Amino acid sequence: MPLFLLILVSMKHLKPVFTPIIFFSTLILGSCGKNNPSGSGTGTRTTGTAPPTINSISPTHGPGGTAVTITGSGFNTTTSGNSVAFNGETASVSSATATQLIVVVPKLAGTGKVTVTANGSTGTGSIPLAIFL
Repeated sequence: MPLFLLILVSMKHLKPVFTPIIFFSTLILGSCGKNNPSGSGTGTRTTGTAPPTINSISPTHGPGGTAVTITGSGFNTTTSGNSVAFNGETASVSSATATQLIVVVPKLAGTGKVTVTANGSTGTGSIPLAIFL
C-alpha cells in the first residue's frame, strides 16, 4: 500500500489538530528527492555541493603574471578542477586545496570581478575588483 494511502487511512482515527501536521509533513518529506540523484531543485549548481566562496585575494593588484592567493571554501582539490577568471580572463591555477588556490593572473586582465568555478558551481569574490595590468 502506498505511503500516502496508509497515512490517509490512519488520519481517520487521529484528532483533527494532528491531521494538517501529518499531511504537510508527508508533502514536504515526500518531495525532498533524496532518492533522486539529479535533484529536483532549481538553481545553477549541477552538483549537491555549495558554490565556491572567496574570502580574500592577495595581492589585489600587480602586473600580469603575478601569483595570487585566493582563500575561501568549496574549491576543488585538483588544479584542473578549478577555473579562475579575473575580469573574464582565465587564470592558470598552479596549486589547489579545498580552502586555497594559487593562480597566475593573465597579462592585461584589467579591473573586474574575480570568479572561481569548482564542482559545477561558480562563486564571485567578496572583493569584486582586482587590478592586474
